[in-house]
Amino acid sequence: MRRKSSLVVYRMAIIALLSALGVVLMLYVKIPYPFASWCEIEISDLTIIVGYVLTGFPGACSIAFIKTLIHMLTMPTSVGEALYIGDLAAILSSLLYLFGIFISSHLFHLFRKGFKFRLVGYLFIALFVAVIMTLLNFLFITPTYLSLRYTTCFDSAAVKAVEDSLGSMGFPFPYAGIIFAVYIPFNLLKSALILALYEILFNTLFFRLFKNNELFQDITSSKAKTRKQLYRALTKGIDLPSEEKR
Repeated sequence: MRRKSSLVVYRMAIIALLSALGVVLMLYVKIPYPFASWCEIEISDLTIIVGYVLTGFPGACSIAFIKTLIHMLTMPTSVGEALYIGDLAAILSSLLYLFGIFISSHLFHLFRKGFKFRLVGYLFIALFVAVIMTLLNFLFITPTYLSLRYTTCFDSAAVKAVEDSLGSMGFPFPYAGIIFAVYIPFNLLKSALILALYEILFNTLFFRLFKNNELFQDITSSKAKTRKQLYRALTKGIDLPSEEKR
């Protein structure tokens, strides 16, 4: 019972801390994208990946929604009649990172096999997020931003507005070409930054923090002493053993 209470408190504290950090990153850490001035790289999705490793899928999902909801209530990103379009794009991006790392770790088990396999996992996550976010921008996000109202790529007036606006900024392509040229590199660069920061954090802070942390070892039943063992303990899902195993 004590172990169960410790795990609940641990998860709640981590979710609260990472949600707060996510809001701070959304508000104050934004890097201009040099090739498209209307795009900004923000790294709050780093908290989703960290949250997944430390609290599992439900905890990371909670962080994604909590940080976006708080941002929506404090600094909503709305354009014209398109209320909360920026926050909608943010939550979609967060969920894509979450599903990307879930697939990499639970289906492909890439995060339990050493650094080279982690790199393959990072590449998969980056491509997964870049392709789907580019598709979502093609379908409705970019037309909505530039039309100042919720619309889709099936609105010929909205498509024409995108071509005119972005064509004058140095993207003289048809609509699909503009979206591809802008958002594939943008999302790959954003993913590279987020995943590089995560790898640096894991190999410094995480490993040193958890290697000899008795509370962590108690609630995870893990005695990990190497990075590979720690990743195996983390990505298998931090969960209580069954009653029979106790």
